Amino acid sequence: MLQPYVNRFVADAASVGRTIDITNLIVQFAPDLGSDSLGETVGDCMVQYYEGNVYGTPTILIDRPFFEGTDEWSRHTVMYHEMGHCVLFRVHRFDWLSIYGPDLVEHSIAASIMWPYVIASADAQMFENYYISEMFQ
Repeated sequence: MLQPYVNRFVADAASVGRTIDITNLIVQFAPDLGSDSLGETVGDCMVQYYEGNVYGTPTILIDRPFFEGTDEWSRHTVMYHEMGHCVLFRVHRFDWLSIYGPDLVEHSIAASIMWPYVIASADAQMFENYYISEMFQ
């Protein structure tokens, strides 16, 4: 059920010229991830990374109740966010971006899928190309 998101992540990276080979990753559901200082936790990446080396197998946990109760765009962005941590070793970004959408209206959006909250589905869909390009730059 989660493997298609991993496959799409690799394909999206390739679409912007970045080759990613995922050979050491566990992705699985968790019954309830609880919450932390940022609010409800819907995904978690557990990875030991130090000075360019990964120790053990990176593991992504996805909150099953969230995943089963939300829309496809939210699932997509949460999976990409966690793979950003576990595969690309990216950290959270807290900045915003003003950008014109295809509707020719200026929007204020999270500057990255690495924003630590679930990105609004309408933004994820409207700015999908931007978010993919930013993720794999």
